[in-house]
Amino acid sequence: GTDEALLEGRADLAIGNHVPTGFLGTPLLSLRFIAVAHPDHALHQLARPLELSDLRKHRQIVIRDSGQTRRRDSGWLGAEQRWTVDQLTTSIKAIASGYGFAWLPADHIQSELAQGLLRPLNLQDRGERTVPTYLVLADPEHAGPATRQLAQLIRDEAVRCCGAGDTA
Repeated sequence: GTDEALLEGRADLAIGNHVPTGFLGTPLLSLRFIAVAHPDHALHQLARPLELSDLRKHRQIVIRDSGQTRRRDSGWLGAEQRWTVDQLTTSIKAIASGYGFAWLPADHIQSELAQGLLRPLNLQDRGERTVPTYLVLADPEHAGPATRQLAQLIRDEAVRCCGAGDTA
């Protein structure tokens, strides 16, 4: 829904994984996603590096794009079964309960990994995905002082927490 909010004038500022056509964006940081499942999930029982065909045979939990007109299925691998949820926390709970697998942001699942509720899948190729994030101002030349200040605070925090150009 980020593109729609900018295009329809419902947002003065947005953070997304790409810069929509007709806008300029500032790179913030990159998020690291890993494929995970509950430790008892059937994919872990294969005891070998997993291929895409293995993943497609199992339920994938996907987070819904909040857009109304152009829904995107980024990250969906074409699994035979797919559950689509609205929130990241719902996806994490579903995976930790053994309902499927998902690509989840590593920073958001550290506790579940440490507790043994989730375990990274042993993927043959591309065991991780890196997704860039961008800060986009709808109209940088006419943005108000509060919008400009918020944008600067976000940029400063991205540098402070992750360093310029580092991954999160």
